[in-house]
Amino acid sequence: MFDQLFIYFLGITVVSASHNVNFFRRDYTFLEEYNAFYKLHWADAVGTWNEAFLACDDEGAGLFYPEDVDEWQIARNLSDSPDLEGIFVGVHDELGRGDLLSFDGLFLPDFSELHGINQDDSEPKCLVMSVTTGRYNIGSCKNKRPFICKKKDNEYCPTIDSGYIYSKTTKKCYKVHKREITWAEAMHTCYMEGGILSTAIHSSELNDILNMITEVKYFFMGFRRIMPHNAFYSVRGEKVDIFPRNAENCGILVVNERNDDCYNCNQNKHMASYSTYDCNGTLPFICELDVKL
Repeated sequence: MFDQLFIYFLGITVVSASHNVNFFRRDYTFLEEYNAFYKLHWADAVGTWNEAFLACDDEGAGLFYPEDVDEWQIARNLSDSPDLEGIFVGVHDELGRGDLLSFDGLFLPDFSELHGINQDDSEPKCLVMSVTTGRYNIGSCKNKRPFICKKKDNEYCPTIDSGYIYSKTTKKCYKVHKREITWAEAMHTCYMEGGILSTAIHSSELNDILNMITEVKYFFMGFRRIMPHNAFYSVRGEKVDIFPRNAENCGILVVNERNDDCYNCNQNKHMASYSTYDCNGTLPFICELDVKL
């Protein structure tokens, strides 16, 4: 199964773009009018308000709420199904006191009147929007509803995902994912973001990545053993000889603290080595994007 998965990903063309070509994730839709990307979660992907917030955050986006009088209509751009009606938006009253805040901390007094007689209820309330009329009402945050994730533009990498950091040295962008998933899931996540699981092996690439890491950890990288020859290959199809001959089949970057004892030195506080890990285990991981300037 993993061999088939590896071959599948090997055939993927990595997205490359100039700085004025917008890209976020393959499952998001760009709407030029708002210069933003959107994804509708519904059918089997509904959730409570907290689950909706976390799902968008996992994708590097935010829980959608209309920021102008017409933006509520984008829901119909994403689906014209008559079964889609009320969706959660990124506005809630965590304390149940009538203080409605957006998920990103903006106070929205125009919605306060929706509380009515419930403004003294200590039960948290969340905003629900009709995708047919754009009208709002207050509902329980614990119900499961469809929702939309939104991502605004970012000019530095060929993606609006601000988690990617551009390297002038390598002409690539890198993103450190702290959540722990399997190697196959990490590959899929990087692919959905328009890139690949990182294949960094040169010192210039490693230094840029180490500058992004704040903790000592293991990270999945884009290398895997191809049996029966017992050799490691990158997801770009390159044979590499940087991994020990351990039993595990997926390559990882091991980040350790550096014990610097030198005078006036300007070295990274971490040092790195390569090892192997169980592909079905879970670890953080690092994605990379190519950039054409």
